[in-house]
Amino acid sequence: MFSSLASGFLSDLLRSYDQRHAGVRIELIDGHPSEHVAAIRQFQLDIAFVTGTHEWPECDVAHLWYERVFAVLPERHKLTEKEELE
Repeated sequence: MFSSLASGFLSDLLRSYDQRHAGVRIELIDGHPSEHVAAIRQFQLDIAFVTGTHEWPECDVAHLWYERVFAVLPERHKLTEKEELE
């Protein structure tokens, strides 16, 4: 999981949920999104937070937020001529 996800919105969300539902156990599991989605389908996980735009059939998906990602390059790198990286 990207550290920005763990320290920003998601951290606040989990903290708030924990305060309201102290009896619910929250366990964070690191792994590949496809592994998490497979676990959701097998009822081994209740929720998965994944990045990207992939569609996951047989799952309800809600887009939570957008996050800009920046590339940092040396000044003379050939990619600095581009406005956007694909």
